[in-house]
Amino acid sequence: MVIVDEVDALAKSIGAISCVVVGPDGSLAGTNNDCYGFIHSIRQEQPGWRADAGSIVVIGAGGDRGAEGDGREDDLRARRYHPTL
Repeated sequence: MVIVDEVDALAKSIGAISCVVVGPDGSLAGTNNDCYGFIHSIRQEQPGWRADAGSIVVIGAGGDRGAEGDGREDDLRARRYHPTL
């Protein structure tokens, strides 16, 4: 995250940048939009799904799981679990 001039609150909460926006003055702003794609895919496959209806489990240890678990806790009601093998 040191390669950009500014990092928004969402990317800070996730701890990663997935998108860099070049400002009119040439400054670089980092954000993360992975969580929005994750939420969209859930709603696409399960249109009736509601965050307040129950838990959701994300299985995996890849980098994106941070975005799902941290990025939009208000939408997902998510908790982060760190699998150990």
